[in-house]
Amino acid sequence: KERDRLRGYAQAGVGNVYVGSGKPDKALELFTKILAEYKDPEVKAQALIGMGNSYIGMGDRDEAMKTFQEIVNKYKEIPFAYEEALRKIEILKKEQQ
Repeated sequence: KERDRLRGYAQAGVGNVYVGSGKPDKALELFTKILAEYKDPEVKAQALIGMGNSYIGMGDRDEAMKTFQEIVNKYKEIPFAYEEALRKIEILKKEQQ
């Protein structure tokens, strides 16, 4: 179980590198795979954060907002994900004004 979690985090880290290096489409593909493969809620929440960031990188603010809102709705018990999602939602809302 712990090994799976660590492997999931490692894969999410690779996805984050893709986002940071201007390859959000490749990142989104990886995060989607992580969501399907892992049951651990922390890994899923991490993948969703990555997906939201990927959507931002692709210029799809609406999908990013939906993804971050999903984290807020489903993963309140995971503080790092919940707080990051709230922060991203606030940023996206300010950009829309």
